[in-house]
Amino acid sequence: MSKENRREPIVQVGLFMDNNGLPISFRIYPGNYNDQLTLRPIFAETISKMNFGRIIVVSDGGVNS
Repeated sequence: MSKENRREPIVQVGLFMDNNGLPISFRIYPGNYNDQLTLRPIFAETISKMNFGRIIVVSDGGVNS
């Protein structure tokens, strides 16, 4: 359910970008999916297979808690 009581469906998007702001990988989750369960699986499936040196994670409080 939307916090604003809207009827539109809610989705979550996990997005990885390079240092130029170009998308590398993304995943779409249902809006009722727990934020805390999204980062590690997509990281392990996609980003860890690429040879990056430094990775900066930016997320909201829901993922970090």
